[in-house]
Amino acid sequence: MYWTHNYGEGEESVKVLLLDVRYHRDRPGPADADVLGDAQWEWLEEELQKSEATLNVVVSGIQILHVDHRYEKWEDFPEARERLLNAAGEAKGRVVFLSGDRHIGELAKLERGDDKREFVEVTASGLSHSWEDFPGEMNRYRVGEVYPKKNFGTMIVDWDEEELALQIRSEMGEIVKEMVVGL
Repeated sequence: MYWTHNYGEGEESVKVLLLDVRYHRDRPGPADADVLGDAQWEWLEEELQKSEATLNVVVSGIQILHVDHRYEKWEDFPEARERLLNAAGEAKGRVVFLSGDRHIGELAKLERGDDKREFVEVTASGLSHSWEDFPGEMNRYRVGEVYPKKNFGTMIVDWDEEELALQIRSEMGEIVKEMVVGL
């Protein structure tokens, strides 16, 4: 249940990689607990390594960058998270992570490695349920504040300016959070 789709060509190309983070997932706990399974890892690493896309969008049902909250996230599988970030770090183009399943909207940014490679994540969920009485929680990579009402995310690519606008929008479509990054 994982796949890749390519849009555009040349300098105006986007590769979307949709991950299956349920079927092969181990129980969290041991450092070597896995999320993807061998075949999906092989596919993902190859797709990122050979990608010529200017923008690579990795979609996960659970948050990737966040490490501090107690809810389901890639950090519950530390070696798998490190492997994912390493694979993303090998991609030639910009890598953006999209996630959900938190009933809140938030943006995050992480710089890592000697070259300070920047990764960003948009968590947008849900149009049917939200966590309006969100009590707050630590997130060292969060940009701005959490949006706890019904929301959805958008990405707007400006090829002329070589910028990507990552947005959280209210259920009425108004931009409530935005982060603009270079491509």
